[in-house]
Amino acid sequence: MLLPEPHPARPRAPASATLSHEAVGFALVLAAGALLLFAGLGERDLWSPDEPRYGAIAEELRSFVHGFRGLVLLHSNGEVYTQKPPLYFWLAALAGAPGGRVTELAARVPSALAGLGTLLAVGWLGRSMFRAPTALLAPAVLLGVQGWLQHARSARLDALLTLFVTLAFAAAWRIDRGGDARRGRLLLHAAIGLGILTKGPVALVLPLLGVLAYLAWERRLATFGRFVSREALLLSLAPGVAWWAGAAALAPPGYADASLGENLFGRFFSGTAHATPAAYYLEALPRAFLPWTLLWPAIGWRYLTLRRAAARTAELRAWRFVLAALAAALVFFSLSAGKRSVYLLPLHPLLALACGAVLAEWLARGASAPRWSGRALAAVGVAVGAAALASLGRDRVGEVELPAAFGLVLAVGSALMLFLPRLLPSGLTERGALVAAAFCGLFMLELAVNAALYSALDVRNSPRALAATAAAATSPGGTIAVYRNDTLAAAIAYYVGRPVRDLRRPRDVAAFVAQGGATVVVDERRSDELAGAAQLRRVAEGRVRQRRFQVLVPAG
Repeated sequence: MLLPEPHPARPRAPASATLSHEAVGFALVLAAGALLLFAGLGERDLWSPDEPRYGAIAEELRSFVHGFRGLVLLHSNGEVYTQKPPLYFWLAALAGAPGGRVTELAARVPSALAGLGTLLAVGWLGRSMFRAPTALLAPAVLLGVQGWLQHARSARLDALLTLFVTLAFAAAWRIDRGGDARRGRLLLHAAIGLGILTKGPVALVLPLLGVLAYLAWERRLATFGRFVSREALLLSLAPGVAWWAGAAALAPPGYADASLGENLFGRFFSGTAHATPAAYYLEALPRAFLPWTLLWPAIGWRYLTLRRAAARTAELRAWRFVLAALAAALVFFSLSAGKRSVYLLPLHPLLALACGAVLAEWLARGASAPRWSGRALAAVGVAVGAAALASLGRDRVGEVELPAAFGLVLAVGSALMLFLPRLLPSGLTERGALVAAAFCGLFMLELAVNAALYSALDVRNSPRALAATAAAATSPGGTIAVYRNDTLAAAIAYYVGRPVRDLRRPRDVAAFVAQGGATVVVDERRSDELAGAAQLRRVAEGRVRQRRFQVLVPAG
């Protein structure tokens, strides 16, 4: 057998030793989090569609090309940007300032730091709400969600928003449990205010709607006044309103309609972007939260058990807080016409708390582990080991070159799952040893994917090669344009280091060529639209993700 038969239950350690184990375990989870969040963070390119555009906006801000006006009114590829608030871009520009450019690393640092902060906030909530081991297990669960980790390693806004929403929930729980209400309100609404500066009013809706749902469940709606006040709401709303008013004052006409009408209300009510059916999240959330979705039945069982027992009222309230916040957010997002799975990222910390709590309960039920659990871990370890050997035995899969580090890290993960349970201190129960080994193996798998494999996927996800191809086809001093793809225009601008024209109509292309424009990049599916606009010939082509693009120059 690859794992020995479960040995007799290890004796329970004294409370002081248990506390010490939990403190050491939490420190190890944070260390693992720092490694998974920052290892190779700048090694891969910015991937389309969002990362290159956000990096370009931050670089345009850092370069000060638009002066002090550009610090308030954001620009993308020289044009006024109306889609998102500025906090992430300020932070990315600040991270890029010492090196003189918003590099791939600088663009991702705000998200990675936000990820680390979220792990700390989840740990605090775990200790405050549930059994002490939840403070260790909940951050470990969150770190083991590949979707959350991937966004916390990307140049996007969602990890930063998730941090502020989690901090808002932590402040709300502190208020509800009898902490200093005034200080708690200031913390709650400061987090909301920063969240609004990151991604808009959703940062206000999620925490306050969650609190309202929780208080309604508890029949304590009259106490909602403890969570809001005039000064607190001012702290929530004033920074975002002040920024928007300043940007609107500096912007050309139409900014208000684009930033509020189209981007905010249009996305929610009309689905102007990412329109999907109402039930979309009922499938997207379970898939996004794998593998921990498998614990969701245990979450429901735990709540029902506590409710039937009519005991441990404090823990029952904690469950109501988490479940009410999750349900309210899920209903809110489902009512929106525009949907993407990434919008649910702020719910992942709450789900991690719930999963961590049921894991802690399972660990507390006994020391010995069921026979099947050791065998299941061994089977997974063998599968990971086989994948490691297979990857080490070949140089590439399709067009993707497999780095040796990928197979080596997988091999380490396989060894941890197979042998770590027997190497851990005797003060740890058998269940604890198996859980620790499972987490270690999962973290090594994530490290192999994020730090080793993903950089090899630049060949299909990065616009860098297409940008280099367009630049090579352009005469010195010539201008590059992109037809009907402003996101790609910003991405190419980021990698060629100069503005790229965004052309919306065939006659714009004709005018661009007539005025001496050098190169036009067009989606292969739209190339027929330019057939009669200007005399162009194809000199090269490239691909970004699943789309192929042609690089055209004037025929003469």
